[in-house]
Amino acid sequence: MRMTALTIALLVVSPAAAQDRYLAVILGTEHFGTSTLNDFNPGLGIGWRSDGPWQFEQSVEGGVFWNSYEEVSPYLIYTLSDEVARPAEDWSIRLGGFAGIAYYDRLSQLLSAPNIEGYMPIAGLTAIARYQEQTDFRFTLLPAGAGVDAIVNFSVAQRF
Repeated sequence: MRMTALTIALLVVSPAAAQDRYLAVILGTEHFGTSTLNDFNPGLGIGWRSDGPWQFEQSVEGGVFWNSYEEVSPYLIYTLSDEVARPAEDWSIRLGGFAGIAYYDRLSQLLSAPNIEGYMPIAGLTAIARYQEQTDFRFTLLPAGAGVDAIVNFSVAQRF
């Protein structure tokens, strides 16, 4: 938990964060192929986005959410995305991928996966519908595993 608090503090005072900060609200998750996991996964995150390598947009986000195993999970992720379509003047569609860490004490015990005291590596794909360069509607796809065919998460991020 201390790591997440430190990350959030660094993001808030960072010069890059002051230019393009956002607040993320995690709304829920759908676990395909199982009915035993919690799909009510609210959470809050803070992050910043900027120009990244290879003309991608990069973002760093840290926060906490109520995970599928009914635990509070701090997380820290790094995302790269690129605009792939602009269906209307106010809307853009972005695709990308992310990698980071999140706390999953129960899952780390079930999978015997690499972890440090329950902090596990996470990675996945993301699709973003961005409205007026201010509001992101994000769908995140996490890989299958631990008896789950697929995991899709929905969140909204607002630039401030």
